[in-house]
Amino acid sequence: MNRINTLALLLGFSIFINALSAQEKKNKKIYLALFNPYKTAKEQNISEKIFEQLAAKLSSLDYEVIQAEQSSAKQGITKAKQDNALLFLDGYYKREENGNLNLYGQIYHPEKEVLIDAFNLSNDLSGIEGISLDPKETKVSDDQNISDFSNKIANRIKSNVKRSERSENIDEFIKNNSIGKDITFPLPKEDLTAASEDVFKILSEKDDVVVSVSKFAQKTSEAPADVTVISREQIRRSGFRNLTEALNFVPQVYTHWVGQNWSSDFRGLYVNNQIERRVLYLQDGKKLND
Repeated sequence: MNRINTLALLLGFSIFINALSAQEKKNKKIYLALFNPYKTAKEQNISEKIFEQLAAKLSSLDYEVIQAEQSSAKQGITKAKQDNALLFLDGYYKREENGNLNLYGQIYHPEKEVLIDAFNLSNDLSGIEGISLDPKETKVSDDQNISDFSNKIANRIKSNVKRSERSENIDEFIKNNSIGKDITFPLPKEDLTAASEDVFKILSEKDDVVVSVSKFAQKTSEAPADVTVISREQIRRSGFRNLTEALNFVPQVYTHWVGQNWSSDFRGLYVNNQIERRVLYLQDGKKLND
């Protein structure tokens, strides 16, 4: 009798484990659409390259990638929802006058049928005052752009296990961007209470103190530079495990592996692998490199 009970217990445990495995696999399913042109000519080869790079990167993280065959984001989200997929990923591309490729990615929650995260990779530095760069230095290859973009999107998905709505990214890359004015996206309903809290949070963040800009303590609102502060709360909500993952969320900054260490680069300044000669690293106002 004990042997029968033991066998029954083992059988039940095996069924339970298989069910968990199936559930885990289901929750790793991502529907990926071919990117469409945005205010630019259609380049089928670019759409295919973006799909291939994203699919390869997500697959390397054990996600099951399925190509969305639907003609619109709304139809793709519906199909992903019917298939109990984890996410639906869509996007656009735009060719700038200097030849650089801009990429716009949107991540959707199929069950809620809303946008939960976004990221844009832009190489247009023409609007930055006081900077005059050789066009050769600002030219970035399509393959490099697509690779950087794929890594950023994958990091966002990987660090957002709970599929939380990242309103700060939606504000920056959709609501406050031209693409958000030209294209209608299914945005989450705004929580007025949360919005009020965010306003006070933004105001309070202006009181953050930095040292490295002027080599003395001062508020970020008074510092003569564009300062990005990654707060403790942002690190907690986003699930960053190290500095590299945190820096990947800073606009115009990307990371890559050099030798046996990670290096942080600024978009548009990566020339012949000599980026560290152009970027000054400071800690509390003290130089960490030459």
